[in-house]
Amino acid sequence: MKLKLAITLFFLNVVAYAQIQERPADFKKIKFVYETTSNYRIENQRVYADTTLLKVDFPTLKWSRSPKLDGSSEYYLPLTRLSAEHLNKLKSILYHENQTYIGEYDKVKDKTIFQVVRGDKVTREIFKEVFKDSYENFKYRIEINYKKGTYDLYYPRVSYNRTVAEHSFKIEYKNDTIGVFVINTVKNVYKNLVLLNKNLDAKIMPDELFSNATCGVAIVKSLRSTTVLKSVEYVN
Repeated sequence: MKLKLAITLFFLNVVAYAQIQERPADFKKIKFVYETTSNYRIENQRVYADTTLLKVDFPTLKWSRSPKLDGSSEYYLPLTRLSAEHLNKLKSILYHENQTYIGEYDKVKDKTIFQVVRGDKVTREIFKEVFKDSYENFKYRIEINYKKGTYDLYYPRVSYNRTVAEHSFKIEYKNDTIGVFVINTVKNVYKNLVLLNKNLDAKIMPDELFSNATCGVAIVKSLRSTTVLKSVEYVN
């Protein structure tokens, strides 16, 4: 019950700050933006994260517990406990996870194109203040053709061609707008949260594609990152 309440409050808070245009009767294109952020949080010379994530990325390090006012706990690693190798790993995680997806779905072509951008102000400041390092902006493109069933990644120097089926997950619904999906790794199986919005078209989804989505995706919370829908605009 507490988990469902927390999820609902989080969803309402996100929706309140998102700029989502009401869905019209018809449209030609949808422009939408998602922001993805790492589930690591650096604050007061500490790296906070879920213990499962800390075990995966830093298995040899011992984390500490910090009690919260509501009776729960947060877990963290002091930055002083991280070696140069650990810091480089954390830097790489933040660089690759913190990015913005600027998407456009074409209804006639049944195709979504994402311009993916790395270079947000917060991550740049972390690189400067914590890692004492510069931050390099980066862009790449994703093209998802639902008619052809293709999923193509275009980086500046290399490209990868996959299929929509290979990049799709199936939602296990808990109710109409809350579900979980599974990611399998070599060592473990992780369940991840997805929150949907009935007012959104089903083609509004981030890099994670869902084969049985009944409406658009508002939030994806996985082990490593959280992706939040920030804006939606319909074009006639």
